[in-house]
Amino acid sequence: MRAFPAVGLVALAVCITFGGVSSAASGGRADAAVTTCAPTLPNQDMNGGGAPPDTDNGDLVAGASGENHAAGAIHVFAGTPEGLNAGDTASTYEDQWISQDTPGVAGGSEPNDRFGAAVVTGDFNGDRCADAAVGVPGEDGNAGAVNVFYGADNARLLVTTGNKMLLEGTASIPGPRTVGERFGSALAIGDLNDDGITDLAIAAPSDVESGVAAGAVFIVYGNTAGLNAGPTHAVRLAQSSPLIPGASEASDRFGASLTVGDFAGDGIDDLAIGIPGENSSSGGVVVVPGSRGAALTGAGSRFWSQNTAGIVGAAEPNDGFGSALGAGAVTPDGRDDLVVGIPGENGSGGIAVLFGSSTGIGPVGNEFWSQNTAGVTGTAEDGDEFGATIAVGHLNAFATAEDVVVGVPGDSVGGVTAAGAAQVFWGQPGGPSATGDAEELLSQDTPTMLGAAETGDKFGASLAIVNLGGPDHAELLIGAPGETLKGVQHAGAFHYLLAGPNSDGILNAFWSAGTYEVKGPLEPDGAFGAALNNPGRP
Repeated sequence: MRAFPAVGLVALAVCITFGGVSSAASGGRADAAVTTCAPTLPNQDMNGGGAPPDTDNGDLVAGASGENHAAGAIHVFAGTPEGLNAGDTASTYEDQWISQDTPGVAGGSEPNDRFGAAVVTGDFNGDRCADAAVGVPGEDGNAGAVNVFYGADNARLLVTTGNKMLLEGTASIPGPRTVGERFGSALAIGDLNDDGITDLAIAAPSDVESGVAAGAVFIVYGNTAGLNAGPTHAVRLAQSSPLIPGASEASDRFGASLTVGDFAGDGIDDLAIGIPGENSSSGGVVVVPGSRGAALTGAGSRFWSQNTAGIVGAAEPNDGFGSALGAGAVTPDGRDDLVVGIPGENGSGGIAVLFGSSTGIGPVGNEFWSQNTAGVTGTAEDGDEFGATIAVGHLNAFATAEDVVVGVPGDSVGGVTAAGAAQVFWGQPGGPSATGDAEELLSQDTPTMLGAAETGDKFGASLAIVNLGGPDHAELLIGAPGETLKGVQHAGAFHYLLAGPNSDGILNAFWSAGTYEVKGPLEPDGAFGAALNNPGRP
């Protein structure tokens, strides 16, 4: 369902814009085809002047990996100048509902496939229309897969005919493919070879390396003919790779989280890979520099943990450093910074902020934040999972730095266990701050927030910052995949927080299945909204 009451929950009721990351020009860049898809939002606008018309508006993919006995599905929504589907027309569905049972979609819906467990959008063929990659980590006995859908000018949203499935162990994606590897568990986008076309990083966190389930990451390159269709074939990276720091060890979960950012400010995207199972699950992160005009080899990679010299804190078993990652210009110096989730820190969680420099991510000035940090709203309690999810982007047009949103899905709200929350650190020139109104805690107990804090809602278990209303708007999406609706346990939902020049302050909307606007019934454990596309780039 959906409603739009004015919300006073956010201290800065302002016009907002999403801050893109600068990209240096290169003679090797591809020229995009001319379309009516948004030139300013090529990684978000799937259909340009399609139906309904939404030129220069981003679109949304929400995963519901628990639907249909965990076979899974995605729900795709068109953005409009007013934000997410302004329609409210009775008996008119607002979403495109896609599963592996949809005609033209590769594969078949089977219990526990988990289609939609990870979703991301990006322009993989350079036509300025965003495409979508959907993780299916349970496919074929948890071997895993990724379905790729291409957007098209004047299309409804995603085109399902000609859909392609990416599998490990094929001719152009290094293998072998093995049961249990969970290829497609995490996804990220970026231009890692600086050719002007978006590439896709795919994680298989249980991939077998050196005889053990340690994890691997695959970089699949974009091309004018689509993903993996050009001369540069996919690259496989693991801690058993010659230039990647560390060693592949059982349960490392290399690739459990991924993000992309330009950490050196050189115009080339770099890849950050989370390894939360490293060193008795104390965790770690490897940052792999991008490579202009060439495939990644791992050259120049660096390993980071709380045991790294100069990093705040100490590596302790079950901290899970690297369980979640986010990248963005947390300080306005022209370089992206890295935010690392540590949801097991001291039993309650925390985040580390590592700043970019001319040589990439470094230890200088790094920070640690938790609900135990002076000035931060909330109380650190066992099981909070502060840092389980992260989103970075511009929610405040008046700030030069991007904002950091931290999921706290295990947070107890008003004594309600695991109701969940999200901590917002508004962008400041020096990075996150807890001074004055520089941060706040949101939950379903926040005044005027729709819904109610209930046991197991897991509000904050997914996060995204998108531009559904256009490049001069940004919206914060907060998933509550454990939400119980109409007596249906853990059916799931997401909250949509909007501000911008066409809205009256900040608005709050609530979306779930089982309504006249969203296809499909409410299902037990449907996990609607458990994954939300967080493009990280306009």
